Amino acid sequence: MQQTKAIKGLESHGTASAVLALKAVAENSKIFYRIRMEAATALARTACRDNNWAGLDHLIKLYKSAFYHTTMPLPRPHDFTDFAQYHIQKVCINCISSFFNTYF
Repeated sequence: MQQTKAIKGLESHGTASAVLALKAVAENSKIFYRIRMEAATALARTACRDNNWAGLDHLIKLYKSAFYHTTMPLPRPHDFTDFAQYHIQKVCINCISSFFNTYF
């Protein structure tokens, strides 16, 4: 509960340091996956022209670093062996696509 409130607080600020804190939470595999999902969603929501779309940029980098092939510029297929990682991957794609549907 407290972690969710902290993420909501960081999201409402939208500053560069808040975006970096959300990025750190979303990338940390030791944090409970639902909190990481909230952080990824907050990253997409903080993306705006004022901070040069930093939240979206970090979200795309997170997705590429975690779910792309190292040799090919394509996403790896789902293997469904890691429940938490699957949900992080799903929320990243949903947030990126909803951002582009909203703004473009």
